[in-house]
Amino acid sequence: MSLRIMKVGSILHLSKLSPNILIIKLTDVDYLKPGIIIFDKEGNKIGVVIETFGPVNNPYARVKIEPNIKLNLQKGDPVYIISSEFEEIIWRKMPRRKRIRGGK
Repeated sequence: MSLRIMKVGSILHLSKLSPNILIIKLTDVDYLKPGIIIFDKEGNKIGVVIETFGPVNNPYARVKIEPNIKLNLQKGDPVYIISSEFEEIIWRKMPRRKRIRGGK
């Protein structure tokens, strides 16, 4: 089985809700299955995809960053996957704030 390295998009920013979640803009693929491992241009592991979201023609992905890893990532840096690299991930969506009905 041959390994394929494929560019999938670029880094946008860290999530405003959680500092260990990275948002990437997918440009070369439409969807990334949760559990796919994301790498930087040097081949260092960044983290694991936990969710693909957004419109079909302009998708984004949330990547859970590996703990205790020092990365020098900047907006616009390309991100890659290796075709057979996959990791089992369990992730629960963050709860939204509840709206108060009839509140002032």
